[in-house]
Amino acid sequence: MEALPKGLWAMYYLILLLTLISAIYSCFRFRMLYWAYTCIIVSLLIPIVGLLFIAQRAEGTNKLGYLFSQLAKGDFWAVLIILCLAYIGTWWFLFIREEINMDVIIRRLQALRETVKKCFYKLNNKIGRKKERS
Repeated sequence: MEALPKGLWAMYYLILLLTLISAIYSCFRFRMLYWAYTCIIVSLLIPIVGLLFIAQRAEGTNKLGYLFSQLAKGDFWAVLIILCLAYIGTWWFLFIREEINMDVIIRRLQALRETVKKCFYKLNNKIGRKKERS
């Protein structure tokens, strides 16, 4: 089997690093503390458990394929890794929802829509006047 691209692994570890940073940030802001504490532990635990888990694979098998094959067999460590990854996905959903004020974004989008409508109206009037003159 082919090895996975190095860029994919770099992105995976970058997401884990950003998850750790966002959880620490959330702790300093005293928001979602229990989620953040758990997320810190999980984001540090995944690479360690993943490394020990992947070390068991046979030569020539790719890491992701091995994870899914072991998951299909019900291997405890594979299930743990998948659950930790699901937790990180949930963390990002909750973190983004907590940090981004959707009401402000909706008001800004509505104001932008009104501005665009006015610009198109002005542009349409200018084009209409030019056609009348011709």
